[in-house]
Amino acid sequence: MKKKPEITLFLLVVCIFLPVIYAQAKQTGFIWPAKGRIISYYGDTVNNIPNKGIDIYIPVKTPVVAVEEGRVKFCQEIKGYGKTVIVDHKGGLSSVYSNLEKVYTKEGRYVTKNTAIGNIGNNSYLHFEIRKNGKSKNPLKYLK
Repeated sequence: MKKKPEITLFLLVVCIFLPVIYAQAKQTGFIWPAKGRIISYYGDTVNNIPNKGIDIYIPVKTPVVAVEEGRVKFCQEIKGYGKTVIVDHKGGLSSVYSNLEKVYTKEGRYVTKNTAIGNIGNNSYLHFEIRKNGKSKNPLKYLK
């Protein structure tokens, strides 16, 4: 039985190119904004309100870093979220860092990956979101 060229091409793509593409995607993943333990996951509900990100328990005064390079789009206090920084990245992605005690950056500033943008206060947790074109996404699918 002779194999069809379409099947051979499909197998070539799946067996050779797909692992390469996957490896490249993992290399370009966002770093974690801080080391800690997740205490609330994306989609968890509190008072019937779904979490649009993750909450990471970290020690007081721990620096929070930019997960990827980008431009600071927003740097203000938001009721219920505390001091918040939003960084725009390539591809319509943005990262949101809330519940900060101090902010080390300003709107319009370009930040590189792993640049400290603020620190955590007495609440000891960071609220972190990833947004794609303004819509919240599960951050764990982007963090490496």
